[in-house]
Amino acid sequence: MRWLRVVAALSLLAGLHAAPASRGGLGAQALAQSVTMNPHALVFIQLECVDALGIPSEPTGSGFIIEKSGYVATAHHVVRCWDEKTRRSYAPKKIVARRGGPSEQERPADIIKASEDDDVAILKLRGAPRTYPTLQVCSLRNPKLGTEFQGAGFPEGSELQAVSVTFGNVTGRFWSVAAPFAAGMSGGPVANQNGVIGLVKGGRQNVQAIRQMIPIHVAGNMIKDAAGIELRDCEAKPVDRGGGTTVVAGPCKKGQQEILFTDYSVIPPRTEKRCI
Repeated sequence: MRWLRVVAALSLLAGLHAAPASRGGLGAQALAQSVTMNPHALVFIQLECVDALGIPSEPTGSGFIIEKSGYVATAHHVVRCWDEKTRRSYAPKKIVARRGGPSEQERPADIIKASEDDDVAILKLRGAPRTYPTLQVCSLRNPKLGTEFQGAGFPEGSELQAVSVTFGNVTGRFWSVAAPFAAGMSGGPVANQNGVIGLVKGGRQNVQAIRQMIPIHVAGNMIKDAAGIELRDCEAKPVDRGGGTTVVAGPCKKGQQEILFTDYSVIPPRTEKRCI
């Protein structure tokens, strides 16, 4: 499966003016090593919408699993349908999530918590109890201008892609960044080696490649209330929760998938075979 393509960072020139991006390849394992981002914990989100005229649509977005029983963080606008005629949003008939990409198995999801002002929503994957791989989240209040992170999501309903994110203005509720975010990537994670520090929000159509992200700390209370996760400081040493995976010596059971998991909370990093 094609997992990832990376778009190079857009430089900040004269404040926050971006240079053209160049493309290059990066595999899922390389992305995980650089930003602690397990591709199996990223979620492709699709809505079933029907507007007032009965016209159906299936908009898509991105999210990521933050808790092993299936709690997913995404942007609020990702889980709202949009009526072009009235210029208003409305609730979808159905939300489905596909872990890892648009071609993977569908699982219904429910909205547990949502904030339109903060543009954050927490979903819960529905179905039989199981454990999922997760992404660690942490709070970073004041990233320096020009600091580079990685963002990921499913642009235009396609396979998973990663992009470089360079910080600009980090004041206010949402932060300005130089990053080639595309439609469909909203709700995806922005992370470095310490964990996820924000979510992809989107951008202004009249400014090429100048986009916004949602810092994770604005959703701290929501994440705690919904999933029981207390945000830690990104400067603190990451704690490996294991993502609900199990270390194995033999073959995985029927229905499980074998992955290589790298634990970056120890030095040197330790890679193990696990089943998910």
